[in-house]
Amino acid sequence: MNDIAFDDIGPQRIYHFYEPRSAMRGVLVVDHTQFRNAAGGVRMLPDISLSEMALLARAMSYKFAWLDLNAAGAKAGIWFDPAGEDREAVLRAFGQAAAPLLQSRAYMCGVDMGTSFEDIEVIRAAAGLEPDADSLANKRLGGLTMDELVTGYGVIKAARRAAELVGRRLDECTLAIEGFGKVGAGCLRLRVVALSTLDGTRYDKRGLDAQRLFALREECGDEAVVRYPQGELLPKGALYLLPADVLIPGSRTHTITADVARTIAARLVVPAANVPLTQEADAILYQRGVTVVPDFVANAGGVLLAVVATMGGGEKDAFAVTEQRIVANTERALQEARAREVSPIQAATAIAREWLARKAQERESA
Repeated sequence: MNDIAFDDIGPQRIYHFYEPRSAMRGVLVVDHTQFRNAAGGVRMLPDISLSEMALLARAMSYKFAWLDLNAAGAKAGIWFDPAGEDREAVLRAFGQAAAPLLQSRAYMCGVDMGTSFEDIEVIRAAAGLEPDADSLANKRLGGLTMDELVTGYGVIKAARRAAELVGRRLDECTLAIEGFGKVGAGCLRLRVVALSTLDGTRYDKRGLDAQRLFALREECGDEAVVRYPQGELLPKGALYLLPADVLIPGSRTHTITADVARTIAARLVVPAANVPLTQEADAILYQRGVTVVPDFVANAGGVLLAVVATMGGGEKDAFAVTEQRIVANTERALQEARAREVSPIQAATAIAREWLARKAQERESA
């Protein structure tokens, strides 16, 4: 447990799972137990860590706090090597192991890196839950799920409002995007000059044809950046160094370290992924005058989609609610940062912790 940072919030529950026949090895981190329910995605990769799951669970707690939702943050992880393991058997074993938590809704699972809606349905079925295949989040429009579309839509709306607050227009900015799933559809009409996937970075200072790249992604996934015929093909890590006004990181936790932060060319960072910056990186970017929208503010569209679906809303409602809440929260985070004279992430974290403390006091006095 030496790789986890424990504090006054948590993590309060850590569940380990192992099933010998499938060799399923998983973990579930519940950040705190203030509320009956906890929610977060299931990450399924060969190199996850307990520390990563704890960081992501905390990010979910902060995300719920900023949306004023009485739920705790959680994150599940399954160590999985697709080359040597039976995917469906591993998913079923995880669902059976976590069944008591899933059935009681003490943990509500969703899609995350390395999992799909089909994977989540296998987990739910193994836990004895009814199918949720017709959910609003799983509905597809233009090749993307609503979960992807609404999350990406929120990130772009956050970027647009943040740009305005620092005296820029997003339509006049150049963008560098890490990954192309969740923000792809939202940036088709913007000037994207760099895009990275696991296969590399495609860069063209004149601007990439985002529509063409999006179509290539549907054909060949991450290899789209290799098959795209114009501009330069660079290593994946080159994305952070390229001259662009706005950087949208969309990969793993703590990919932006202190060393990377010193070299980032962008003046505005709007994360599509959770916890992309280390604390040291955030401090360096703040000192350099780079504006960073907190990840748990910018990429909350998926949570808002779930709220809209629960209330019986449809697609238009999801986009409208996402725009309203994320634009307002982006503005609040940046204004509070100025007022408190700290970075936006530090200000937003303080506000989330204040919200959690207030909820704890309400429980004690009830």
